[in-house]
Amino acid sequence: DEQALSYGIIRDTHISDISFDFGAQYLYNLNQKHRLTFGAVFSPKAALNGDLKELKARGISFDESSGSFNQQYAIDTIYYKNEDFNDNQLQIPLSYGAGVAYQYDNRIMLTADVQLSQWTKVNMPGYALSTDANSRVSLENSSRITFGAEYTPDDRISTNYLSRLKYRLGAYQFRDYISYNGKKTDETAFSVGIGFPMKRDKSSVNLSFVWGKQGS
Repeated sequence: DEQALSYGIIRDTHISDISFDFGAQYLYNLNQKHRLTFGAVFSPKAALNGDLKELKARGISFDESSGSFNQQYAIDTIYYKNEDFNDNQLQIPLSYGAGVAYQYDNRIMLTADVQLSQWTKVNMPGYALSTDANSRVSLENSSRITFGAEYTPDDRISTNYLSRLKYRLGAYQFRDYISYNGKKTDETAFSVGIGFPMKRDKSSVNLSFVWGKQGS
């Protein structure tokens, strides 16, 4: 029925703030060809400033692509609010991580990293976590574990371009911070890649392929 009323909800959220990440790195030379690199990162918990505009309305025509009612038809506003985020209503979590890399003669590099984020200890606006009576979005602590390997045949042979290519393998597992009705959208992925060095400087063009699975 073209004359039937359509119902819609429009939410516009604007977030603007400054946060800080901290990091440290230490290089330890075992000998002339072997060395280790240790790293650590830290992001403090922080509150963000922003505002939310929410409109619930009905009208004759609702454009799904633009997410708004066609302005040439009458709109009946059912509910409208405009509020600012304050008093720690919207937060980002405390995160910390560490990593280590082993390098042999500028030819072989092995790396491992882990990062944790405390999402269960942050505040979120109520609308962000509630859907309906039968569905619920909740926050879980997240983690990410990453492994990588890189092999360069010999980057000192400038006349043999193939020997200067960087061949890479990687893998990671990410435990997501969002749970929907008790189900999480965790990720597991593997990657392969090649780094193509530029001839006249230390820059390179990097190409990678990633295969993985998210959720169930």
